[in-house]
Amino acid sequence: MLLKHFLLGLICLVASQGAIRGQVSDQYSNYSVPSYGQVTRYYENGAWRYYVNGSLLDSGYFGNLKTLTSNATFDLGKIGQFGRIETDQKFALIWQTFRENHSLSTGGRFVPTNRANTPAHKLALYEFAHYVSEARPAITISAMVKCDRCSGKRRRTGLTPTGAVGEVPCEDCNAFGSIAKVENYALIITGALPERPKLEDFIREKLIATPAPAPAPALRVTTAPAPKQPEAVGRDLTPEERFSSAKAKAEAGDSQAQYELGLFYSHDYERAVPLDYFEAFSWTYRASQKNHRMAQRLLAKLYEQGRGTDKNLQEAIKWYRTSALLGCKQSQRWMGQMYYTTFQGSVTYDEFVKKDISNLTEAYAWFLMGADKTLPLRTDPKVATQEELSFGPKLLHRDYTFEISAQGTSGLERDNVAKNTSFTRQTLESGKARFSILQSEATDYRRDNKVR
Repeated sequence: MLLKHFLLGLICLVASQGAIRGQVSDQYSNYSVPSYGQVTRYYENGAWRYYVNGSLLDSGYFGNLKTLTSNATFDLGKIGQFGRIETDQKFALIWQTFRENHSLSTGGRFVPTNRANTPAHKLALYEFAHYVSEARPAITISAMVKCDRCSGKRRRTGLTPTGAVGEVPCEDCNAFGSIAKVENYALIITGALPERPKLEDFIREKLIATPAPAPAPALRVTTAPAPKQPEAVGRDLTPEERFSSAKAKAEAGDSQAQYELGLFYSHDYERAVPLDYFEAFSWTYRASQKNHRMAQRLLAKLYEQGRGTDKNLQEAIKWYRTSALLGCKQSQRWMGQMYYTTFQGSVTYDEFVKKDISNLTEAYAWFLMGADKTLPLRTDPKVATQEELSFGPKLLHRDYTFEISAQGTSGLERDNVAKNTSFTRQTLESGKARFSILQSEATDYRRDNKVR
């Protein structure tokens, strides 16, 4: 059923292209005629530039429009279900927006990329489902819509200052004729996932370039026999070899290797062994007990989804929170999402989180924490810096990409919380104070719970 709805989403995406392309004016200098349609944002030459249906738009104009903002959780596992917001048309827009801002890496994983324009291929769609399961990304869809009251004319019939009936500036759109519509979606996926594509599948479909062959080793000019090297030296290990190496270290008690086994068995890393959530849970639990922050995040997800163990939301919250206190950006963002979606009416965690204005404060504080750029930047994305290693165990390249991405999306979601109509100056001050308390709590927690 999930695959069916995904494929329907692809068909809908193609069919909806004409509907997305609304009226577009070329008179951008004075905006004598308003423009309507989808708005995208790209980073170019040190500045963000806005485009409406592909045509350059003055960012000042878009920023001055009256903005209607909505926030919702979008479950890919419920696309097309009656009475849900997850319509095929909305998914088509989300999928298009995601592809414009994410590309497939050489390892077959999505990474944030400006002007990516990834093809709408079904293999990319299946990988997207797994990316949502792992990273819980947020997608923002921006559009310019015609003002209903003045029909885009900027003026409406009303009483003039003299008391006569005439044309007056439309206050609903501040006399712009257009309104900015911003829809923020926190993406999740429930239910069975489609089979994850293999790297060779992407290469065969030309979604990823074929890796360049390794250069031939230089000839040794010597009469002495060359020392025999281990077979794996001088080349990348295969997934099977990486699994074997991790298995030996994990059995010796290495928490990083135990976490990697959890990824292998849950197919959240590479598919070197058959899927086995029970083995994944077992190894991830061992690493979590040793205060490995990324393992605790994976363990929380297994509890949340009921994979390899009974579904237990209380345990999921507990492990997401400890992982967040140990510095996991994805877990910090998850905590913010939990409080914010509960405030918006989600009943998933209402047994554990009371719905009141304090949720808005907690959400803002956790998103502040997630957006705080405490993760040291790498010169080489695959090589951890000494500063990073002093903070905790080395992150896999995959985890590092997700963590950096979570910092950015946490900032966006923090701003979305601030746009909520219930968000007041008092909420802002309370959120900042709560953020300071969480920072202090995290510092003490990391000191008392060092990774083993």
